[in-house]
Amino acid sequence: MPAKFKMPKQRIICACFPLFSSNGAVIPVPINQLPMDFYNNEMRHDPNFRLKVSSADKFLTNHGKVVNEREAFIIAVEAGQVEETRTKGQLCVTDLWEF
Repeated sequence: MPAKFKMPKQRIICACFPLFSSNGAVIPVPINQLPMDFYNNEMRHDPNFRLKVSSADKFLTNHGKVVNEREAFIIAVEAGQVEETRTKGQLCVTDLWEF
């Protein structure tokens, strides 16, 4: 009898930039960089980068789901990544450094 697969609890793994021209594809931001620093670095290499990605704060979960700041906050609280009283109901990209 095959073992049952247990889906791990959803967690926030990084910030990301959704691509405008795709169906759900994102560019993940390395956990050790602020999105704006990553964005500026990419702009130096590709001046059209800003035309390809959304600049809204988005987050990627370990389930591959892209979520906004409010959804990310709920997921992070349920996963024990942040305290519920710490922020105003939204996850900030700088909160990721404390994970």
